[in-house]
Amino acid sequence: MANSLTLTGIPRPPTHGPSVHVKRDMSDAEAKAIIDKAYSVEARDLALPKHLFERQWFTNYLYLLGLQGMPKVSVAGGRVTIQTNPLPQWKRRYVANRMLPMYARRVSQLNSSSINWEVRPKSPDFEDMQAANVARSALFSTQEIIGIDASRWEMAGWQVLSGPGFSKVEYDEWADGSKRIYVDPMSAEGPDGKRTPKSTWMPIPDEALTPALKELLDKHRFYVEQPSGDIRVTPVSPFEIYCPILSMGSDLDSAPWLIHCRQYTMDQLYNRYDPAKVRMVTADRDLGLSQWMQRRLKTVVAQYGYFSSVEDNLSDEMATVREMWIPPTRMRPEGRLIVASRNVVLENKPHPLKDLRIRYPFAKADYTTMPDRFYSKGMLEDLITPQAELNRTASIFHNIRDTMGQPKWWMEAGNGIGPITSEPGQILRGKLGSKPPVPLQAQVDVQLHELLRAGLLDDMNTIAAQQDVTQAKVPPSVRSGAAIRMLMEKDDTVLAPAVRSLETSLTRTATMVLRLMGKYYKDYRLISLHGRERAMDVLYFRGSDLRNNDRVFIKPGSLAPKSAAADAEVTLEMVGSGILSPALDRNDKRIVMRAMNYNYADDLFTGLMAHERRAGIENDLFFGSTIAQPLPEVRSRDDHEAHMQVHLREFAGDRYELAAPALQGAFDAHMAVHEQFLAAMLEQQMMMQSSQKGAPGEKGEPSQPKNPNKEQAA
Repeated sequence: MANSLTLTGIPRPPTHGPSVHVKRDMSDAEAKAIIDKAYSVEARDLALPKHLFERQWFTNYLYLLGLQGMPKVSVAGGRVTIQTNPLPQWKRRYVANRMLPMYARRVSQLNSSSINWEVRPKSPDFEDMQAANVARSALFSTQEIIGIDASRWEMAGWQVLSGPGFSKVEYDEWADGSKRIYVDPMSAEGPDGKRTPKSTWMPIPDEALTPALKELLDKHRFYVEQPSGDIRVTPVSPFEIYCPILSMGSDLDSAPWLIHCRQYTMDQLYNRYDPAKVRMVTADRDLGLSQWMQRRLKTVVAQYGYFSSVEDNLSDEMATVREMWIPPTRMRPEGRLIVASRNVVLENKPHPLKDLRIRYPFAKADYTTMPDRFYSKGMLEDLITPQAELNRTASIFHNIRDTMGQPKWWMEAGNGIGPITSEPGQILRGKLGSKPPVPLQAQVDVQLHELLRAGLLDDMNTIAAQQDVTQAKVPPSVRSGAAIRMLMEKDDTVLAPAVRSLETSLTRTATMVLRLMGKYYKDYRLISLHGRERAMDVLYFRGSDLRNNDRVFIKPGSLAPKSAAADAEVTLEMVGSGILSPALDRNDKRIVMRAMNYNYADDLFTGLMAHERRAGIENDLFFGSTIAQPLPEVRSRDDHEAHMQVHLREFAGDRYELAAPALQGAFDAHMAVHEQFLAAMLEQQMMMQSSQKGAPGEKGEPSQPKNPNKEQAA
């Protein structure tokens, strides 16, 4: 069969089951044997069924890049090559890459909605509710810094391209480089002038450091370089994930073990592992089939192929590292983490994330989840056949056009006519009485060609669920906005499995991030506290402030594709029907302006949001503070309407119900003062309106008296 994959001359690894037996005190040699049995680079491990998927992903990627001349990946004699069908010089191969805009459109749809994080408290206690709010704010503030946003984009790309997309969450000790800590020279140097052990060095507080003192300490090297770490969320290629797919289902946690195999530069290895072991790591160039595919994809150019000589020169400073995660079970309560290059075991220790309840530090998102199948199916796989036929049809038509423009000629042998060229005005001379040359014209059915082309385009649009409305091509017969929205929702319905899987993946990612924050954020970090309407306040927090509140929740369907034009039209319809009254209610005005994507909407309501923020602080002073302090007072310049809205939400909450009666009375009195100001303002407005209307009879001309004689005459 065409899709069979065999490799002769290389021994296949023995068949292994999903169970991996590890011991508490395992030597590096035993750990190396386990990871080599699970995944062996030297043998290329082509017995694994995953390589069938990898060849399909590789072909999908080539078509996406525009290399659509029916590329064929062949494996023979331990060598992997990309073969394309060579064409004669006169024959044209036409490629119209319609897969690329479909891919970009789909990835944009999967990232069109912002993430609305929610963290549920683990208990109804006020401390846990406040900690959950801090955790939510930490996610909002750090999702771009630690890489959640960037990872989401690339993971969505892998979803569309291959089916599964992965991300990895880890704490990188050298993520932010190093931090110089200055130490007291008295603790770093003994009476004999020799340096003491670094464990006895005492740091100098930052407030005691002056520029002159720093310069002196730098000169004599009284400092230590400590790593400045942070959490990092990075996208992971499906080529890099290995697990026994025949013994597991579609869920990532169903894997009995998992291997992350990727290439690192030597600098990256020095940052991650023991430098003494890294020095023994040898760079490898024979990387196996999947690594070969990944490296070729980095350099493939549609018009020229790939640049093997360039990437071979760069491979001298890179090494393939396999990272095997064995989760805790009854047979192996401590689990295991084994990290090895081809020749060195870099780490061999119990599962480091066991206490954080993290089985695997990875998250997986599928485009179309397949039951009981780990590797799902992407959008591009089924687009290859119609894309290839569309290119072939267009190429045939262009070749026919060239043939008709410069047709072949039929003439009698020996008629003496010279060669016929395409030169305009050429004079042909031949023997007297010979028949003139006759051009051979091909019979072309243009209508059939156009029907075939339209059918192929319709097939691609149907497979990708991107009809005319999704491509901003509204049919002439459709004029209603509701009808357009219905057509768009019909296309977007196909994305429901991909959206839900992406939501689940981001929930898992955020949960792991919060758990790592609780463990590694020992020092205070600066974040933005997000409240209602995304109002922000600055907050210092550390991991212990989260109190293990890591139950992240994303509302199902909230990441579905959003259309700004459709949202604006719905908002205007709500205004027209009276549901929203922007002329009377400023909150409705804010909703309308944001729905219309007015860039300066928040700037217009800066004052209102400031008063809402102030009212929220007053609520915390009433019910959230454990330190005795004066209660807030009402000021005449407060925005009393905004304050009342925020206070009424607090009045309906749990904090008010659980507060002492004295605090409830003080809060009620505080709201009563706001109500008095509102009543006075309303009375003043009524008086102004009545004064503008004036007293009865003041405006207009007086009416003329009636003439009784005229009435009688009539």
